[in-house]
Amino acid sequence: MTTYAQVCETGHILNHCPNTEWIAGDHNYCPDCGAEGLTECPNCQDGKIIVSEAVLSNEVELTRSDLPLYCGNCGTAFPWTGADENPQRINYQFVSTDLAEEIYYRNMVSEINRVYQVGADSATLVLVRKAIENSIIDILRNEYGMSDSHLFYDGSKGHHCGISELINNLDDRLDDFRGYNVGANQTLITRINELTENGNIEAHSVASNHSQADMDQYSEKADFVLSILFELKRRTREETNQN
Repeated sequence: MTTYAQVCETGHILNHCPNTEWIAGDHNYCPDCGAEGLTECPNCQDGKIIVSEAVLSNEVELTRSDLPLYCGNCGTAFPWTGADENPQRINYQFVSTDLAEEIYYRNMVSEINRVYQVGADSATLVLVRKAIENSIIDILRNEYGMSDSHLFYDGSKGHHCGISELINNLDDRLDDFRGYNVGANQTLITRINELTENGNIEAHSVASNHSQADMDQYSEKADFVLSILFELKRRTREETNQN
């Protein structure tokens, strides 16, 4: 089955439901921006707005990155697609891994791909850095538990350890993860360092100028790294639950 949505013209998701008769809800206009709420393509009035090919409950949080960009019936761009789409990238994903299980990480991957498609290269690299950082935190927490929380959480400062310290802690304990057989090795650490360094630079830079060849290389590295981290996160969680 399919999940449909009512979306305002600027891309705010007002509600979603598997039943097209129920998605209109109480919002004819968006409470955030006042734009009209749509349930179908305004061009052909036939293509329903689909946010998932699966049935999603109302509790699932959806974001703009879940929205289709073009009508599947007539091919017209939806109003929220905007004029800034990069046509050379519109059908490409910066991160193509399907190993993200939790909705948080699926949304993050969708957001990475969305900002890449509109040509926001700095935002793409910063979000990849964020995905790496959060994945390492989850992996260390799964593997070592709260008894060794200093590996991912700085109690004296009241927040998670910085990305450099997280990477070092993972690097120092690579032998503990080799048994999961997912590619947790020095090559992974090297790629993580390359991507996070780029993310750090972009987070503090005034201007960004990357060639498409640069972004293609970053994309290959990001997909490699996040595929391994997501799988390692899953396996360490399963191991924890078994014990």
